[in-house]
Amino acid sequence: MSIFKFVSFNRQYMAASLVYLGMTFVMLSTLPEIILYAQNNSSQNTTCSHTKTRYIEGQPVTETIPGCAEGYSCCETTGQCEQIE
Repeated sequence: MSIFKFVSFNRQYMAASLVYLGMTFVMLSTLPEIILYAQNNSSQNTTCSHTKTRYIEGQPVTETIPGCAEGYSCCETTGQCEQIE
């Protein structure tokens, strides 16, 4: 069996074109997810942090604390703390 017969589904051109058109649509619809996955793996790990204001001798001091505050979860793609529903 030749490769051309295999690719054209034994010369069933309409069926082959519909299958390849469907495969193209599926690949193009997953492309944004593939790009996001590649960008997340190539970038540095983003760690979430939150700020807390403490008063030392009556003066407000803002501290950056790693991790998210209680009731929040770290979103890995943005590095932002998001409220848990």
